[in-house]
Amino acid sequence: MHGISIDNPDLKILADAFLKEGKSIRFMAHGSSMSPFIRDGDYLMISPVKAEAVRLGDVVLAFLQDKVESNGAEEIFASKVVAHRIVRVENKAGHPKVFVLKGDALPGQGDRITPGGLLGRVESFERDGKKIMVNSFRNRMFTFYLVYLRKFFVGLKGLFRKTGPFYH
Repeated sequence: MHGISIDNPDLKILADAFLKEGKSIRFMAHGSSMSPFIRDGDYLMISPVKAEAVRLGDVVLAFLQDKVESNGAEEIFASKVVAHRIVRVENKAGHPKVFVLKGDALPGQGDRITPGGLLGRVESFERDGKKIMVNSFRNRMFTFYLVYLRKFFVGLKGLFRKTGPFYH
């Protein structure tokens, strides 16, 4: 399948325009941050979604802005569009709702966005001509492992490091 190449800032503008009109978009994923779930070259189908409907474990298309530097007079930001998984939702009284996103293959705590940075939700992807539904039973079990059980096992590993027979 042939298509046009869209730079990341342009993807944000186009995605925002189509998704706000209630239309779905399809584009090719680049990178390995969501591997093995989504791979480089998979085609993602993104649908519009309201922030209230997003659940923990959903894979969403989001617009991230990171402050690169500040020289006192002005701040310089780097921006990008990513398809990453929601690993935490922070909803503290008196503060705006925050989604914490993380690529499945990435270390660290993830990126934080407010509902304004949410563009859409990945509903399915296509690999080798086969359509794979993100919310299938198999994929929800994979998400359960990634979001819940992995934290548990990492916590146990840390506990045994500190209390195991070789800890001094």
